[in-house]
Amino acid sequence: MTRLDGFVKTWPKHLMHEGQFTDTGFVRAQLDGLLSWWATAGVDGAVSEDSVDWLRPPPPRAARAMPQERASPPQGAARPEGVATPPMPAAVWPDNMADFRAWLAQAPDLPEGRWPGRRFLPIGSDAAPRLMIVLAAPEADDAPVEAQHMRLLDAMLRAAGLRLDDCHIATLSLTAPPGGRLEADVIAPLLRRMRHHIGLVAPQRLMLVGDQTNRAFAPTNGMENNENLPFVNHMGGIVPCISILHPRLIVGQPSAKAEVWKSLRSLFGGREL
Repeated sequence: MTRLDGFVKTWPKHLMHEGQFTDTGFVRAQLDGLLSWWATAGVDGAVSEDSVDWLRPPPPRAARAMPQERASPPQGAARPEGVATPPMPAAVWPDNMADFRAWLAQAPDLPEGRWPGRRFLPIGSDAAPRLMIVLAAPEADDAPVEAQHMRLLDAMLRAAGLRLDDCHIATLSLTAPPGGRLEADVIAPLLRRMRHHIGLVAPQRLMLVGDQTNRAFAPTNGMENNENLPFVNHMGGIVPCISILHPRLIVGQPSAKAEVWKSLRSLFGGREL
């Protein structure tokens, strides 16, 4: 308060005795006026007592040290428990389906590698099939869904003039996650890999099975997740698409089966399949 001493000395002495210092409005008015003046001048916080040369150019910045590349762990080395392995960049994914399937079977650093279990590899036609079916994760060994659900899916496709053998079937995750639900942090890398996968297969049409699969592909534009996506982007372009309920939710529901039939017809332009 050294700079205020001269100002305080001008206050009437008789107002600074007993309770008059706080009971009168004089001091408050004086302080309010002083603080208002400094606030108007832009000084609303503590300042240094020393003068500052505001026009002095700033000192040069110290050169930033270049980031050091982390040494890759030796092949086969154990990864700390609970640490997710980053997905393989798309630039090094195999560019043909035969090599891609072989890579899926042997790659040690897949996003879903944290989950135990056998890997379900894509099945069916690889050469521009009429329909590619994508599910979230396998439900049984060597099968994308349980046997009864697979029979139902086969029956629905046969009624539409298609056969499972003529389709390409794949899952976002090659192994089943605990509880059957994909963890949020793996969905993005699995989706990038699946878009590459779709581009290699180049199907004529795409069918997303189950809510998890539809949500993974759904754009983040406020669109309701239960709406059909008209198209799906992949590395080679776009492909017409529908989404249906999972077969386990269709069992015993004739109305749900009718919706699947309706969606299949709309996917193929309403023509007989």
